[in-house]
Amino acid sequence: MDPTPEPALDPAIREQLLTRFADYLDGVAASADQNTDTEPAPDLFTLLAEVAALKNEVKLESRQVKSALDQFREAFDLVRQAQTRLEAGEAQRVEAERRARQAAERDLLLELLDLRDRLQAGYDQARRYYPGWLSRRGKAHTFVIGMAEGLAMNLQRLDDTLARRGALPLRVMGLRFDP
Repeated sequence: MDPTPEPALDPAIREQLLTRFADYLDGVAASADQNTDTEPAPDLFTLLAEVAALKNEVKLESRQVKSALDQFREAFDLVRQAQTRLEAGEAQRVEAERRARQAAERDLLLELLDLRDRLQAGYDQARRYYPGWLSRRGKAHTFVIGMAEGLAMNLQRLDDTLARRGALPLRVMGLRFDP
């Protein structure tokens, strides 16, 4: 191939380009003198490698944050489940205490009713007492009458105690049985 001669550059344009290039080089030299204490600007490959490493680090940290959030959610769920179990256990404990209290009160009331029946039988027996011809002269009749009055007072007091606990007598004597 035949080399073709390049057209000659106008000397005024050439001088202007040389002046601009000289100014540019002076500016680069001045900025290099000012940046002598800082690191040199990295090349494009190093910059891209640093950005890629930073991107990977951000990904790893975001995964760690997500993992921590998942663990916190699991911990909060466990706490919530434990709280629910605790509340259920407390409700069961309160219910068990209530049932135990009712059973104890029921047993006590049954024993008091048995005592009342025995006192009533003693009172009825004392009221039916009729002294024989040998004991009319003694104080046995007065003793039995006093004992019947004492039994009546004890029965009345026991009836009041049972009534406060909700145990009231049923009037069923003489009535027809209704299953």
